[in-house]
Amino acid sequence: MPINGATPIVGATAFVAPTGGSADTLSAFGSLSEMKAVFDGDTEVLTQKSIDLSVKDAKVSSSAPNGYTQARRTALLKFPLELDNGNRTVCTVQVSLAVDVEATAAEIAEYMSIASQVCGDTDFATFWKLGTLE
Repeated sequence: MPINGATPIVGATAFVAPTGGSADTLSAFGSLSEMKAVFDGDTEVLTQKSIDLSVKDAKVSSSAPNGYTQARRTALLKFPLELDNGNRTVCTVQVSLAVDVEATAAEIAEYMSIASQVCGDTDFATFWKLGTLE
């Protein structure tokens, strides 16, 4: 299905529910505002998947609509890939949330629920794979 006419569920009570596969443990290290987490299932540095996490809290700002900047949370997922020619590259997925300090937990959960559908719903598969907006 094209993006025009896609049907994300608003007010859903669950995020993406993966099936199959196997659980992999994350090991995290870093500071309170920046952290790296690696997947323990692969100990080879060149092929190990990882997630870079960062937190930027809202700050007082006289130019912001309510006197504060938005709080930001970012996760950058890194997936090393060995190409057919033997070279290596890293594929990435970035998830970023910027919210006003007045946003409630329920509102934030709703934003993330809809965002997770954009990432995993079949309505958006062609967009992610081929870059088509039709």
